[in-house]
Amino acid sequence: MKRIFPAALSAASLMLGAAQVQAADFVVGLGYTDFGSNEPPNTRVLSLELHGDSFRDVGQVAVSPMLVVTVHDGGDYFVGGGLSGRYDLKGDWFVEGSLAPGLYLPSSDATDLGHHLEFRSVLGVGYQINDGNAISVALTHKSNAGISGRNPGVDTVELRWRKNF
Repeated sequence: MKRIFPAALSAASLMLGAAQVQAADFVVGLGYTDFGSNEPPNTRVLSLELHGDSFRDVGQVAVSPMLVVTVHDGGDYFVGGGLSGRYDLKGDWFVEGSLAPGLYLPSSDATDLGHHLEFRSVLGVGYQINDGNAISVALTHKSNAGISGRNPGVDTVELRWRKNF
């Protein structure tokens, strides 16, 4: 856990600086990764996301650009960018999803996902607490989509807090 905080602070500083320029939402996720085996040990995860203003509505889904930084306490890093979407349900409930290709840097051979180019997808359900804050639970998956002969993928369950600017 000692390695996660310096990297997270650096990433948060950069993202918060950018947030003041053109972001609509800042998302912090805390979770647990399942590498699917006993080697490597499963790890805690911190993810930081920056979502821009919605630029397109596809049906009732508001689509926006996003940036993401994910840090595992084992020392693995993911930095990517892509698209996110949000579908508002009845009441204050919503469904969220995103897809972001990016650079994955494993800390060891045990956490190597087969390629440095990995695709991170998210599917979650959340609740809008008030005009500026929401919480959600999401399932995240990273995979190289078969561009490498080795593609174990990795899953994460996250509790997320979203702050609207």
